[in-house]
Amino acid sequence: MTRKAKSGGTPRKAPLGYINVQVRDAEGRRVHTVEVDPERGPLVAWAFKAYASGNWTAPQLAGELARRGLTSLSTPRHPSKPVTKGYLYKMLANPYCKGDVVCRNQVYKGGHERLVAAEVFLQV
Repeated sequence: MTRKAKSGGTPRKAPLGYINVQVRDAEGRRVHTVEVDPERGPLVAWAFKAYASGNWTAPQLAGELARRGLTSLSTPRHPSKPVTKGYLYKMLANPYCKGDVVCRNQVYKGGHERLVAAEVFLQV
């Protein structure tokens, strides 16, 4: 997992706003990678900008995101559900959205697309 993180990969399930996908490389091999979720990614990016503006509290923002349709990914055991205030705090503190991968308390530059600029992340 550490080797994957050092090379910019994502060693675990992608966080909200991203999806895990399989693609084929130039030689036809399957490669597991991460892409921005076309449905949830823009909502997560908006949440960072809105919270950084200082005009929203976490409960207000969680309610607005629920109104806009941001939900967790469903799994075979758990259906999707609106983002709670507690989950929102975790999401806003995750450096993955600004392009970093954390593995074993080390931070590495990720190879995935950023949802937010580093300046916006620091404001949050």
